[in-house]
Amino acid sequence: MITGQIDHRGISPVIGVALLVVIVTIVSVTVAYIALGLADETDPQPTVALELEQTDNNVVFELRHQSGEIIDGSKTRLVGVGDEDALKGERFQAGEVVQVVPVNDEVKLIWSGENTDHTIQTFDVDTSTLPHDIPNIDQECDWVRQNIDANGNLDMSGDNAICDVTEDVNTGGSPVNIDLASDSVLVGDIDNDGDVDLDSSVVAGDVTSAGSDIVVTTSSNIYGDVVASPGTNIDIDGNSNVTGDVVVDGGSLSLDTVDIEGHVYANPGDISGCSNAELGPNDESCGAYSYRDPSNYDG
Repeated sequence: MITGQIDHRGISPVIGVALLVVIVTIVSVTVAYIALGLADETDPQPTVALELEQTDNNVVFELRHQSGEIIDGSKTRLVGVGDEDALKGERFQAGEVVQVVPVNDEVKLIWSGENTDHTIQTFDVDTSTLPHDIPNIDQECDWVRQNIDANGNLDMSGDNAICDVTEDVNTGGSPVNIDLASDSVLVGDIDNDGDVDLDSSVVAGDVTSAGSDIVVTTSSNIYGDVVASPGTNIDIDGNSNVTGDVVVDGGSLSLDTVDIEGHVYANPGDISGCSNAELGPNDESCGAYSYRDPSNYDG
């Protein structure tokens, strides 16, 4: 009986081709996962529940961590608010709140992982509830510096800007007078040695001055405190509104047809006039309101 021998030489190329196809397929899938960001994230975004709520002053919102993991603020940025780094350096955890000022009708919390960025949560802002048109606030501190350099003072007429107007933006070093008129909007604090004059304008922040006068008139709104350094005068009138405290120490205070939602800190001898005003959280009249001692202000 003759036994035939099997020729294996024809099988080897077939196996080689099959292995090559498998290898190419594996490599292709791996490349696709990497290219499309489908590979496992070694630094995944935290799982959290957040809430963005408008506060009583209408301009400032509170971002509240309701539940879930701790958020490492160094890996996040808030898109659509005045300060994108509001969480920087924070270990944001359940029960905590951070205040932000929206400058767009959509706010996003972005997490920067090792492989890609993720949107943790998106919030819609109802701009109709705000006292100004936030999408139009497009100037920042560079514009403020240029304005000061060109004029010697900060003159805003119908302009909108996001900036803390402090010594950091005053490169000249000398006191800068601040004049906001014609529906101007400044999102940020004012802390300056010059005079402050608001006429039909909005400041979303605290106003502090060591100049001669702080004047707020013609339906202006300050969403924060108004604080005069010792000897600085404050004059608020014309249906204007302050959501925070008003503090005078050694200067004069005049209030006429205004609403001060916080407390008024002033010595009796510093009050030069008060009429048609609603003062304090209980909207008391000038005669009924009990003024606070300026030394007790802790804002």
